[in-house]
Amino acid sequence: MQNKENSARTNVLTSVFLSLLFAGLPLIFTNGFFNITQTKAVFFYILATAFIVVFIFMLPDGKTGNAELKSKFAPPYSCVDIAFMCFFFFVLVAGILSEYRNDVWIGAAARYQGVLTILLYTLMYFAVSRNLQKPNAFLLCAVVVFSVVCLFGVCNCFDIDLLGLHDRLSDRQKGAYISTIGNINFYSSYLCLLLPLVLCGFIQATNKTSRIIYTVSLLIGSFGIMVTASESFALGLSVAVAVIPLFLKDDTKKLKRYLVGIVMVILSSQLYMLLYNRAEVRHVPLSEALQLFTNPYVAAVLTAVCAVVYILLCVCPKIIKKGIFVYAFLLCAAVIAICVCFVLSNTKGLGSLDAYFRITDEWGSKRGEIWKQCLTLFKGFSLKEKLFGIGPEALQRISDGSAVFAGKVLDQAHNEYLQYLLTTGICGFVAYLSIPVTITFTVAKYLRRNTLAVGLFAGLAAYWLQATVNIAQPFTTPLMYGYIAILGGIAWNTKKEFLLQKEQ
Repeated sequence: MQNKENSARTNVLTSVFLSLLFAGLPLIFTNGFFNITQTKAVFFYILATAFIVVFIFMLPDGKTGNAELKSKFAPPYSCVDIAFMCFFFFVLVAGILSEYRNDVWIGAAARYQGVLTILLYTLMYFAVSRNLQKPNAFLLCAVVVFSVVCLFGVCNCFDIDLLGLHDRLSDRQKGAYISTIGNINFYSSYLCLLLPLVLCGFIQATNKTSRIIYTVSLLIGSFGIMVTASESFALGLSVAVAVIPLFLKDDTKKLKRYLVGIVMVILSSQLYMLLYNRAEVRHVPLSEALQLFTNPYVAAVLTAVCAVVYILLCVCPKIIKKGIFVYAFLLCAAVIAICVCFVLSNTKGLGSLDAYFRITDEWGSKRGEIWKQCLTLFKGFSLKEKLFGIGPEALQRISDGSAVFAGKVLDQAHNEYLQYLLTTGICGFVAYLSIPVTITFTVAKYLRRNTLAVGLFAGLAAYWLQATVNIAQPFTTPLMYGYIAILGGIAWNTKKEFLLQKEQ
């Protein structure tokens, strides 16, 4: 009885923590955009530390309590558990071996992703994954706040400043900092994480109230994506949206709701364009990808394709098995084609396509030049630095950004994977890559029929792809690790249920 009460308390604590994380982190600010990085970092530190401390005090004691604790945290560990522990271990080693001891623990001189931050991510993962019994509890907070963030972003585009955050910004800055997130790239990263989750919530909604909530949130989110101004966002979200049907092949009803959701997004984008074209002030321009997506002819074709597939599913549901196989083949072909284009463009040239695929110094808002500088730095590393890096968040100590940002210090590689290669070495880089690999394996093998897990994974897939041109920061990176922790919790509960059924 005591064990059940303790489990109930830790589950409530975990649900409250996740609700506060997904509601508070996107919305909190104190001095507008001028200290927003520090504000969100401090919020996460306080919230995560309080959660861990309270959780430790709530750990069970006594013979039965210790047995319960051992069953949660003792071996055998899952592949995701091992990946997380390895990543933190090599981050810690990188910090201990670093010459820049004042930078590596917190990372205040960069983006607050130091050793102690990674420690909090790791502790958060284990505490959440072992104690989350009702993973749906945080969803309402996440979905409602997502809608609010999107509304603020859309209003900012049309020069409606409901919170007064734009009062001290120039017109140029008003297009770069929006909503309560701040930098527009971090806003797009947030939408990459949340919109697939909202779409999957719409797909699995069963009662009238939840259907209304997810429908409204999806419509607002459809407006929200229009102010991302990011090609990488469009690519990341496209991958997330493309991945979801692969997990719905056994459920025709959910696949039809998926198609309805996609059509809602397409039609909402057309409504947004009516407002956009008539607005006197538009601070956030459309990205090239969204210009193509909102083209009336493209929208009509996409809507017609969805309608035809929907009708086929109604008339001949069995077609789904062959259809998914063809769909998966086409997806693989598209990925291979994009990879081939990158290789050919950067070796032989592809004419007009080089503007998209050839990585020059100016490519991706000078990311090409930044990556070139970072790779040059890595080549000059000692063996120890190549293996274990220079220390988390210490890049600004060895870089000279004068050729890129007119004298400003380069503190980020603008590619999360390259950043970890430089700061934690080959060992940390491989350990970090093992996290998305093991999560993908876990979802594909054990959680493919869980729609919530699919939504979380689709958001992670979008984030991980966008991370090739983005940076880890206190705005959305904690939410990404929160997703991983929740998936770990779903996998843990699934494993427990399987073992229980096996015993019976």
